[in-house]
Amino acid sequence: MPSGWVLVAVPILVLWGAWGFFARQAASSLGWKTAWLVQAGAEFCVYAIAFGVLRPPLTGNSGKGLLFATLAGICGPLGSALFYIAITRAKTASVVVPLTALYPVVTIVLLFLVLHERVSLTKGIGIALAIAAGLLLSL
Repeated sequence: MPSGWVLVAVPILVLWGAWGFFARQAASSLGWKTAWLVQAGAEFCVYAIAFGVLRPPLTGNSGKGLLFATLAGICGPLGSALFYIAITRAKTASVVVPLTALYPVVTIVLLFLVLHERVSLTKGIGIALAIAAGLLLSL
């Protein structure tokens, strides 16, 4: 039986894959600006529903945690906007998607440099192969 995180990771893979497809179709039809802003509106609706259902505590939170959540909230939409620009300029998502899908490598490098998380030799080789695969798929 897969670990609990695997059961969550597989739907993420499917949802983000579908997101890339839908984003490409939207950008082709609407242009990147409109597509990105419509996506942002839809995200706001999802977040509003989630906020109502999950009812997170608004007191007693650490300033550090709130800062990092805010930074994540800034990086996500900016990356999304740049993704829309890239797929509009490239005229084919099959070039942009593999290269931008390498973003976890940035996360791993930051975790290693800032939080000193270990990267085993096997994982290091996997990262190198992922970068090579992303670059090859982008050609």
